[in-house]
Amino acid sequence: MLKPLYDIDVLLPFVSANSIIVTPNERLARAISHAYDTFQADQGLEAWAKISVMSLNRVFERWLDEGRLAPCLKPQQAQYLWESIIRGRMPDDHVTGWLNPKALALESYKTYELIYHYQLRADQSFASAMAADPDSATFYEWLQSFEHDIIKHGWVTQAQQWQALASCHCKLAADVIMVDFDTLTPLQRAACERVSERVRFVRSVLPPSIDAAKTSVCAFQDADEQLRWVAAWAKAHYESKQGERLGIVVPDLNTHRQRLEYHLRQAFGLEHSDYTSLPVNFSAGMAASQVPLIDAAASVLKLSLGRLRPPELLALARSPYLSLCVSHHEFRALREALYDLAPAKLGHSELLLILEQLSKEVPDSALSRWLLTSRVDSKDATCLEHVRHWEQSLQAAGWPGKRGLDSVEYQAFKLWQRTLRDLVSWDGLRPKWAASDALTLLESSLTNSVFQPETPDQNIQVLGTLEAAGLCFDRLIVTDAVAGHFPERIALSPFLPKHLQRQYKMPRADEDQEYQLAKSLLEGMAARSQSLYFSYVALADESKVAVTPLLSQLEQSFPVVAELDRPVIPGVWSMMLESRGLTLTTPQGDLKGGAYRLGMHALCPMQAYSRYRLDIPEEASLEDGLSAKEQGLVLHKSMELLWRGKNRLEQVNPADIAPAVAEALKSISRARQVLLPDLALEAEQLRLETAIRLWLELESQRVPFNVLEHERKAELNLKGWTFSFRLDRLDALADDYSVIIDYKSTAPSTSTWFGGRLEQAQLPLYALALGEHVKGIAYGQISSTKPAKLVGAGQQGFGKGVKVIENWGEQKTLWERALLDLIDELEVGEASVLPSARACRYCDFAAICRVQLSDDEEEGTDE
Repeated sequence: MLKPLYDIDVLLPFVSANSIIVTPNERLARAISHAYDTFQADQGLEAWAKISVMSLNRVFERWLDEGRLAPCLKPQQAQYLWESIIRGRMPDDHVTGWLNPKALALESYKTYELIYHYQLRADQSFASAMAADPDSATFYEWLQSFEHDIIKHGWVTQAQQWQALASCHCKLAADVIMVDFDTLTPLQRAACERVSERVRFVRSVLPPSIDAAKTSVCAFQDADEQLRWVAAWAKAHYESKQGERLGIVVPDLNTHRQRLEYHLRQAFGLEHSDYTSLPVNFSAGMAASQVPLIDAAASVLKLSLGRLRPPELLALARSPYLSLCVSHHEFRALREALYDLAPAKLGHSELLLILEQLSKEVPDSALSRWLLTSRVDSKDATCLEHVRHWEQSLQAAGWPGKRGLDSVEYQAFKLWQRTLRDLVSWDGLRPKWAASDALTLLESSLTNSVFQPETPDQNIQVLGTLEAAGLCFDRLIVTDAVAGHFPERIALSPFLPKHLQRQYKMPRADEDQEYQLAKSLLEGMAARSQSLYFSYVALADESKVAVTPLLSQLEQSFPVVAELDRPVIPGVWSMMLESRGLTLTTPQGDLKGGAYRLGMHALCPMQAYSRYRLDIPEEASLEDGLSAKEQGLVLHKSMELLWRGKNRLEQVNPADIAPAVAEALKSISRARQVLLPDLALEAEQLRLETAIRLWLELESQRVPFNVLEHERKAELNLKGWTFSFRLDRLDALADDYSVIIDYKSTAPSTSTWFGGRLEQAQLPLYALALGEHVKGIAYGQISSTKPAKLVGAGQQGFGKGVKVIENWGEQKTLWERALLDLIDELEVGEASVLPSARACRYCDFAAICRVQLSDDEEEGTDE
């Protein structure tokens, strides 16, 4: 059993049956309670009266209840009122940043609390001092409006309730013991003394000077090096002496908690374990909005109001706490619908279009059933009504999941319920709320609420500076031991005259006061620890940083911190290379993927096997405008319409280009046309008009030709596999000479047509399919940003950029042989990795093969 974190012998002489022990924070209260219970058990007792110990905030709530004082506004509600007042008085052209009403409201709330807690109104010079300073005078006007509003509506603030306790005529406690208070406002002291028959202040130890014999100071080059060393230190002492109490003090714990936990998990080898696996207690929790179970619930509500982005919906569909997609097939159909439609936002109309497309694959999807029950009423309602609707919406979404919740998840679930209950109290500030405003309140509450799950007591405690006060450790590390933390920097309120803040010794208003507080804290830590380490980062923003002046007399060391080196698992290792997967069954009609699959296989068999045999979808991206697929569709349709009813170039009228493109744009799905902004369609219209004009100029320089067909269907059978495709265009030249042209916005390299693996298999397949009359193939590059050109090969030259092949029949035989070789590889399940710059640059399966290539490898060019 771990020894207590608190030395209960300090308090035993003071404790009686009617005593209330009050602490600055909950952690010290729990430590005292545990230490007292341990002491009683060590005395051989089997039962004893529990000691009454609670934090100052808890005893404040208890006294309000016992004194029958009215419930007070929560800080978030008070800040909301401040913000409303400030917005009403702020000019329309105000600048953002510091003059943001929300930031001003927070600072105003803090200033209001200071005025009450330091009893500034009792100072006869207060009003004149406020009027003399422009910023203070502005705040004073806001203050008068704020107090007028709360009186008008009968609201009460927390500061006013402290004032009410300080004026109370009844005694609510017989004996109050205030333990280890380094900071206590005059109003809090007055309230405690007023409601108690007796108040005593106790310090756990009388701080001595810091003993250099048991103290070390370590400097590091960067923050990660410091945290990595701290984590390694914690692991080493945890494993060497299981019963030791280890403490890690991090002044800015909220900022560094996540990074420190990462290094601790690395050191203990628990990177992928659950929350409770690490033998560490963190005094700082996380924002409730960051807890996965709560985030899933809030995201469902945001989805109902159109506040979610498409990638967030996909993440939500995979959440274990929801049932928005009940099968892999349904999730995949949703994913494809999202990427096909690529909505910029997810409002109700966009969701309906997505569900319309989703219904083609999943007629009765879970997402569509949820949407039917989650339609948000446009009318304003009370927070209570909004909460009831949200609960129905979450139930329809399957939250919090079908599986049982573990302890941490259950605590998160209870916090969510408490947050919803607290939200109902906002109806006292305003009778009706728009759904979006109510959700904003909920999000703000979750951001400001701290989730601190109760976990078993552990050897290692990670604490903020003030939370470490009063606790005892065998070994303690204090990180970031520099000026700015010890002592803290001066931070004056912008709304109170500076001389008043210093005169009344307000927090962080006086350098000497902060120095003495830091000295008291550090000396207290030294007195309650058997061994003490201080660490800091010696370089910040390319400037040297010195250790806090409180420790400048101590000798410093600069430990070398090695990267974490995991031991290799012992055993006999062998290497097995297997480049083949499962063989294909007997040919059964069309080969899935067709020419594109053959080209992908030629480029890298692993990619083709992953895509078509393992059925891993290629990575898609949500486009702001038209997708590459849509641009290709519109290009092909535009060219088909432009040439419809014509076979010679002189018949093509440049005036027909714009109508052809406009009509082709209508071939985009109805849903996409609704979702795409008008600007995107207009830009595509202009882009294609320019590209086609450039292309027609190139065509006018070619040898005479007639266009025989557009979008001709064709088939080719190779080894029992059928390849079906459409030819973009078939041109006829003189002497029974036909050529195939395939439109591309960027013409690919044709170098592999004449040696190596046939990475561009499309046009060779077309040439084989149409037989002897076809004696040329080429890609036609139609682009508004690149020069129009033909890239291909033929028995004769039919344009600049076309390579002449004297023995065309032999070339087609070579292509057929290369295609048959690729089909042979497909049939035997070839899946080897063929890394190259061209293959790896746009690979969607890098996580599978994990081959990395140098960025400077050059790609082949067209000949």
